[in-house]
Amino acid sequence: MVLKELSTHKVLKNAKNSSLRRLAKGSRICSVKQGEHIFYDKDDVKNVYFIIKGNITMYKLNTFGEKKVVFVLGRGSILNESITSDYTFSISAEAFSPSKIIVIPKVLLLQVMEEDWDLTLAIFHEMEHKVRRLYRQLKNTTGSLRMDKRLASKLWKLSKDYGIDQQDGVLINLNVSNTYLADLLGTKRETISRQMRILLEEGLILQDERGIIVPSRDQLREYFKKS
Repeated sequence: MVLKELSTHKVLKNAKNSSLRRLAKGSRICSVKQGEHIFYDKDDVKNVYFIIKGNITMYKLNTFGEKKVVFVLGRGSILNESITSDYTFSISAEAFSPSKIIVIPKVLLLQVMEEDWDLTLAIFHEMEHKVRRLYRQLKNTTGSLRMDKRLASKLWKLSKDYGIDQQDGVLINLNVSNTYLADLLGTKRETISRQMRILLEEGLILQDERGIIVPSRDQLREYFKKS
C-alpha cells in the first residue's frame, strides 16, 4: 500500500524503483481529520510530509494570534521545506478537509536523495514552484491592490486550482467561508463580506448551496488586472 502511494505521488514517482522500495520500508500513511494539525510552528522537524489526498492549510499567527493563511496545498504537494537543516518548522499545517499523507523520516529521505538525483531534482522543482507561488502572493499582501481586486485574484486562483466545470461557470470545490477568505487575505470577515457583495453585484461570482461559482474566469481576471 505504501509503495503504491509512493509510486503514484507527483514528486516521489520520479524516484528509482530501488529508492521507492527503500522509502516504503521506513514510511507510513497517516489519515488526518478535518481541523487536525499535522505540525505546529516551532515544532522540531523529524519527518517530511507528502499529501496524497485532501487539502492542507499552511498558516502563520500574527502578534494578535490571528491566522494568516499562506497556502492551501492539495494532492501531490510537499508540506515542509525544512529538510536539509536543523531548523524547526516555520509554519503550521492544519487539515482543511479529511486528508491522507505519506510520512517519511527526514533522515531516511536525505539518505535516499543522496543516491537518487531524479528524486532530488523533483523535490527541488516542487520547492521552486512553492516559492514562485509565494512571490505571486506578495502582491496580495502588500496593499498595492484594492481589497475587492485582491479578493477577485484569490478567487480566480482557487477556481484554477480547485475548479470544477458547471453549466453556469467554474465551481470552487472547497468549502470556503468568508472567515477562511479573510484568513487567506489577512483581513476581517466583515471586510470580505462587503467585497463579496461587490463581486456578486458585478456578476463576477455567483453563490448558492453549492458554494462559489465563477461564471467567467477571464472576466474575473480582467477585473483584478485592470488599473
